[in-house]
Amino acid sequence: AELDQRLAHETDMPIKIAVSGIFVSWDLLDYPLSVRDMRLRDRLAWIGSHKAEVMGFGMSLAAVFLIPCMQLLLLPAGVVGATALVFSIEEAEKRNAQKRDARQLGP
Repeated sequence: AELDQRLAHETDMPIKIAVSGIFVSWDLLDYPLSVRDMRLRDRLAWIGSHKAEVMGFGMSLAAVFLIPCMQLLLLPAGVVGATALVFSIEEAEKRNAQKRDARQLGP
């Protein structure tokens, strides 16, 4: 019975971090996306189209936030990181669009 409980705890932890990562991402990305006048539907679409980046960001912070007092210390850095994430994704999308347009125009 003790082994079953230990195995259940070990398999629950990745799920807990993934779910926590979703909520941490949503919470921290809310500000930079709302500053860009994105409505709820637009924010959900943006997060859905950048799942890997958002989940990587949120899960890494969720894992660190499991350490006592780290959320209090790292929350401001998380907000800055969310803003940098949104900015870098937007810049990458602009560069990709410019490259695509340049290829369509040809030499």
